[in-house]
Order: sequence, then C-alpha cells, then structure tokens
Amino acid sequence: MEKGDVMRSFVNRLLLLVTLATLSGCIIPEDEINNAFQPGTVDDPPDDIQDTRLCHSLRVIQPEAELTNKLDLLFVVDTSGSLDTERRDIATGIDSFIAALPSYIDYRIAVLLAHGPNSIYSGKFYSKDIGFEVLKSDELSLTDIRNKLSRTMYYTRSDNDTDGGEVGLYSLNRAITINLDENKAKGFFRDDSALAVIFVADENDICALGSYPAGVTPVFDSDRKEPAAYNKYCTDINPDNILSQLKTIQNGDPLLLAGILYTDPETVPSGGENEIGYGYLELINKNNGLSIDLANGDYDTSMQQIGYMTVKRLNLITEFNLEYSPIDQSSIKVLVDRTRVSHIYQSEQNSVVISENDAGGEKSEIYISYCEPLVIPPNIYEVTIPELNQIGALIEWKTDIPATSQVQAINVVTNEVIMSPLYESLETIHSVEITGLQKNTLYQITVLSANQDGVLSQGTPVLMRTLR
Repeated sequence: MEKGDVMRSFVNRLLLLVTLATLSGCIIPEDEINNAFQPGTVDDPPDDIQDTRLCHSLRVIQPEAELTNKLDLLFVVDTSGSLDTERRDIATGIDSFIAALPSYIDYRIAVLLAHGPNSIYSGKFYSKDIGFEVLKSDELSLTDIRNKLSRTMYYTRSDNDTDGGEVGLYSLNRAITINLDENKAKGFFRDDSALAVIFVADENDICALGSYPAGVTPVFDSDRKEPAAYNKYCTDINPDNILSQLKTIQNGDPLLLAGILYTDPETVPSGGENEIGYGYLELINKNNGLSIDLANGDYDTSMQQIGYMTVKRLNLITEFNLEYSPIDQSSIKVLVDRTRVSHIYQSEQNSVVISENDAGGEKSEIYISYCEPLVIPPNIYEVTIPELNQIGALIEWKTDIPATSQVQAINVVTNEVIMSPLYESLETIHSVEITGLQKNTLYQITVLSANQDGVLSQGTPVLMRTLR
C-alpha cells in the first residue's frame, strides 16, 4: 500500500470511528462493537486459597460511558522537507473525514507545527489563512473547512533551527502550558470536549534522542542539527510530563492520542532520515493510544476501537473499599476482565487502588479477593509443676511461638477460681507462680498463653493437690 493510500484511509477510518457511537447505519453495528468491549457474564474466578472462612471477594462492574457532543482535533505536524508528500496526502484525505462528521457534533480542528522556540509558530496554532487558526464547525461551512485545512496542511512553514521542524513534543508542551490561555481564547481545549491529538511524522521527535531504547542507534543526521536542538530545548520535555498536563486540561473528558508514524524497524523505508517515531510512540503508549504504521497500514481494528471511544466520557472506578479488616495485604488479588493487574493497598482507608490505565473500559469487570490475617494460636506443651507447697505452686510450660503467661487454678470442691498475675511479655518458655491456695486441697490447673494478636490458647488441665 502506498503512503498516500495509507494517509487517506487513516483519516477516513478515524472519522468513522468518531461517529460510530451516534450514527445509525454505520458499517459496523454498535452491538458488535459493544460485544468487543464488554466481557461476557461469568462466575467469579476461583480463589486459590485454603481457608475460605477468612477470605472475601468484591465484584464491581465499571459504568457505561457517557457520550460527548464536542470534539477538538489537533494535528501536531513535523514540517521537515522529508514529510512534504505525507502532508499533502493527509490534506487530500481530510476532506472525507470532515464530510462524514454528524451534524450535531460540535467539532473544531487546529494544526500545530513541530517548531522550536525561535519560531513564531511554536506552541501556537498555525493556519495558512490568517484568522482561521481554529476551524469551527458552528461558524464555517464544510466547504470552507475543507479548503482551509487542506491549504494549512499542505503549505506549512519550516523551522531551520530544529532540522526543519521536528520537535512536536516541545511545541505541544508549549501549547498546553505557557500558551494554553491564548490557545483556549481561540476556542480550543474546550471544557467538556473530547480531545484527539494526532502526531504526523516520518522520523523521531528530537526530544527523544536522550531516551532511545537500549541498543538502538539514531539514524545519521547529515546536517547535525538534531543534537544541538536536543541540548538547547529538550530539558524537562518528556512523555510523562506532557501526558499529565493533557489529563489535567481534560479533567476526565475523553483523551485520544494517536500517530501516523513508522513503528517497525523492519519496514522503515531506506534513505533520507526516515526513522521510528520515538518520543511520539512513548507518549501514545502511555495513554493506551494507537500508532498507525505508515509502511503497512494495518490499523483497521484498532482504529475502530479508538474512534468509538473518542466521543465517550469514561468515569472509571479506580478505588475500591473493602468491607472487612484487618486484612493480609499479601493475599490481595485484583483481576480486570480476568487479567491480574497491580494495585496499591491504603491501610487507613482499607481500600484498594488501581491505575486508570489498568481499570478496563465501560462494563469491565473488576474482581478483588483478599483474606483476613491467618489466626495462629500458640501451641502449649510440656506443662510441669516443679515446685509445690501448702498455698501455692510454680507452674512451667513451653509454647511454639512467643506468647503471654498466666495460670488459672479452680478448687475442685468449691469451684473457686484463682488467677495468677498476667505476664504480657511474649516468651516461649514460661514460669508462673500462683499463690493464695488452700493447703491439702485438690485444684485443676490450666495454663493460658496468647499470641501478639491476642489469640488465646489453653493448655490441657492437670490436677494438683497442695501440701498438708
């Protein structure tokens, strides 16, 4: 498949996915999409634990998503000369994307050039037509939007300082931080609006030079501008910071990150500076987005899923309160759609927290199993009476774990109960003197020991007669 075909097909697919949840007569029926996203009803997974009397489980179903009627679509575009053909193909293919938008969706489209700070376009929306940096569906006809966007995507500006314009992450970071208020004033980054950010590049982002995977050597930069730009502009520019800021701006509204990039080293065309989209890929993957490989165009199924979710607001549950406490933290298991995920246990709240990325999707099943601490009472053995007199005795015994010490004496005739002092120090060898007994009297002696959790054990009672 030629690059141009890939581009045109990509934008067509993306639009169909954006509108899938709301249009009747779509290519893919909504019930089939729902079946793909929703796990079947099944019994709770079995617990691989032995003492089920002390173990519990919690089952939660994630809520359905809410539809949103607004969409902000931002293209972050590499403007180096090596991408001229791809930009032209996207500009051509965007026509069908816009034409198929449902009439009730309030959409806005902007283009951000991958320029550094010496460019007047860094972090600011670019348009070939002054005054139309944000194309608004409620102000422009479809024809006007098609024409203006095509001109903007085709006639970009270059940034010599960043090797033609290859710092998309830097420019995006400026757009959502120091230039955020200005960009919002133009009618973008709206409240209660889905945001889709599409990166368009045929090589790495310059700010990724310091974080290439081990063993990967960057493609040779013949004019040697990339290292200099990296050293000057890429401090603190990283996917984690950018994603955090995007999520703050969205405040729970849908966020889609995708890219038209090279993703497979085996299929990157030879020649020029064509390269894997390092930097962009890391950011997209951290948000569970989708990267479309320019070389093969194998993206149909994934794009269906992304487009469907773009117009939906997901309020996923990530914290789950446990009913019983205390619990054995090592026993906690969390399954999302039957796949185990990591978690954090908050002891003060007695709750389990999972990350949003692990929380599944709408109607996903969350299953949590946990156990109370295993109760292990002390084992008492070798009870002896080494010393005996008219009014008391010395009682000794052993326990298998450290425990407290106390002795109970019951007068067999009168049922009078006499207790020794309680020794709270935890020992395994115990020696307790009990006094206040009557001479020449038969007593039932019982030794008592409790572990550190207060679980009490009683030794086997023995009979003892005091001296005359």
